[in-house]
Amino acid sequence: MGAAEPKKLALLRILQILKEYSDIDRPLTQAVIAEKLKENYGIEIERKAIAANLSLLKEAGYEIETTRTGCYIVTRDFEKSELRLLIDSVLSSKYISKKHTADLVEKIAKLANKNFYSSTRHIHSVLDWQKNESPELFLNIEVISEAIERKKQISFKYMKYTVDKKLQPEHEYIVSPVQMIMTPQNYYLLAIRESMSSLTKKKEYEARIFKLSYIQDISTEENRNAIDKSQVDVLKDGLDARQLVMEHPSIESYFFNKLENITIVCPSWEIGDVIEAFGTDIKITKLQNLNKKGELFELHDLNVDLSRELLAESAIKISFKATRYAAKSFVLRRYPLVCIMKPEELKNNLMEDIRLLYELHAYLPELVEEAEEKEK
Repeated sequence: MGAAEPKKLALLRILQILKEYSDIDRPLTQAVIAEKLKENYGIEIERKAIAANLSLLKEAGYEIETTRTGCYIVTRDFEKSELRLLIDSVLSSKYISKKHTADLVEKIAKLANKNFYSSTRHIHSVLDWQKNESPELFLNIEVISEAIERKKQISFKYMKYTVDKKLQPEHEYIVSPVQMIMTPQNYYLLAIRESMSSLTKKKEYEARIFKLSYIQDISTEENRNAIDKSQVDVLKDGLDARQLVMEHPSIESYFFNKLENITIVCPSWEIGDVIEAFGTDIKITKLQNLNKKGELFELHDLNVDLSRELLAESAIKISFKATRYAAKSFVLRRYPLVCIMKPEELKNNLMEDIRLLYELHAYLPELVEEAEEKEK
């Protein structure tokens, strides 16, 4: 504690003490409040003055409950469960660096009382989470937000990882920021980039996706106004960020494809994953009279013994709209429980990809082993 504060600050400090130390399980007596005032702020006042200040706080609208064992502040800006949710969200965000994570967790914890802060064990587990080290993330968010608000373009260096596991500059960009998009995996910038067509020698505009954690040396281009979204077909009618993420599971793939009618077949217990990937605007048909005879599938990776009979009894057909890329990505992730029926071209394309994948695994390991033998 520094120099003693004047008594006229007692009202403010009593409110602060109630916020920091009291709750329904830990009410504070007037004697304890007096002790905290003296210990923390050097303010000494009588209990009658404390009682008068508590009454003033109640008259000002603060909900302070008084019981036989003391008083406590009832309402807070955040409930403990809400603060824990915020802390868990920060901890699970890979795009926030370890240092920023620790700082944010500490700030969030201080929104509650001292008891919550001291019991927050998450603060000590920051290093256990896998984090991208992006010290410029919050600066990037600020600059991009301001540029969008002021309708200006931005410039930055876009980084990529090299074999030494360090980020190195890949390219410098000048783009018109449209929106920042958060997914469970990353934080992205959707922007419009201007280029010159090599054929027509005219300006062209394309939508691009950038990871915020890979952006460095960002600055606002004061002399460049934002590009109108009507210049890009995919942005003409506005942007549904939720739909964009659902249609492009690998959103950083930098391209946008048109939606198509997709039909898949899968066991009924896969419906939850389908809805999570493509939403509830789907048509489900239960399949009947399938051939139930056949051998046993041994799905070792899934720890499941799946018979053709079980598949036939639970099979459903699901139709929905998605991009081919999104549909193929989903089927490959849920292999071998999901099968594409339509469009036929996509099904054949997937089968060819699987054939090439098989050939790659068949010969590439042998080539690697031979190369390693030669190096010895």
